[in-house]
Amino acid sequence: SVRLHIHTAVREDAIVLYGFLSREYYDLFELLLTISGVGPKMALGILSAVKPDAFYLAVQSRDIKVLTKLPGIGKKTAERLLLELKDKVGPVAAESADSFGEAVAAGGSGAVAEAIEALASLGYSNSEIMPIIKKIEGAETKTSEEILKQALRLMMK
Repeated sequence: SVRLHIHTAVREDAIVLYGFLSREYYDLFELLLTISGVGPKMALGILSAVKPDAFYLAVQSRDIKVLTKLPGIGKKTAERLLLELKDKVGPVAAESADSFGEAVAAGGSGAVAEAIEALASLGYSNSEIMPIIKKIEGAETKTSEEILKQALRLMMK
């Protein structure tokens, strides 16, 4: 058996159903629809290009470069996303995150946040950084230098 999370879009000329296998994708889809200028088609494009955690991180870190790389998102739309989602993203991201994810979403332990910022300044995108940071065991207890060294080693593989 399969459980689907369904969004029903009623328009003048059609009733359209959008189904999602995971709650986090459904929640992000619903959240995106609350933004002026973002419809179901654009929201699906965003979901197909980025995982919810990476999207939330980009919004929380106000990373406009990541958002403008998404399909259908220009600079003005990215700015509108950041403006309208800045207060909405925090609780949504924390609901679906584990304790480490919560630490990263809230800016991380100081060391994790510093390592993420250093990797971003080296040209890595958040979608490349986050999976690597999550692979580092005990990252929340290490220094930023240790996290950075280990992350760079993992990225070289």
